[in-house]
Amino acid sequence: MIIQEDITINRLSSVYNELTLGFSHRKDEVVVFSHYGVFSKDLVNSIASSIEELMNYSSERKTVVKRMFSILIEGLQNIRLHSLSDTNQLALGFVIVSKSNDFYKVRFGNIIKKINRAKIIRNIEEINHLDNQSLKMHYRQVLSNGMFSDKGGAGLGLITMKMKSDSKIIHDFIDIGNSLLCFTFSLNIKR
Repeated sequence: MIIQEDITINRLSSVYNELTLGFSHRKDEVVVFSHYGVFSKDLVNSIASSIEELMNYSSERKTVVKRMFSILIEGLQNIRLHSLSDTNQLALGFVIVSKSNDFYKVRFGNIIKKINRAKIIRNIEEINHLDNQSLKMHYRQVLSNGMFSDKGGAGLGLITMKMKSDSKIIHDFIDIGNSLLCFTFSLNIKR
């Protein structure tokens, strides 16, 4: 489905702006990177590499950098492959990476059809309720069952992000009109 109304795009932009503006009042967490707009394959790789470089420059532990890189690739690919597109058939969404003394938080947002909401909630709730061992088993099961969508996904990205972050996936859905929602989710990565 292609998004043809500027109103929908403006509402997605408003959600992004509200999230980023919320940091202006925070002293315990600061934004280290954010992007709103289209997500091409080249941009996905560029963003992940830039944040990896930034974290290495800040002398972050290698394990934290590797987990962040993996989560970013999965989350950004999710936006690129599953977000509804603008009139130029480019995937729209946003990513916000923030940092506190204890963790990094990665927030993703993109546009989905309302009819997909229940399926996404079921998937996230199932993933969030699994312990690490069960999550690994679930990953192998999904990988081996061959139930991939036409866009290549079988929910493996969310499972991978949950395993790498070792935190629950926090999600929200914001009605942006025209039977569309802004689907946002975030994960914490311990420093």
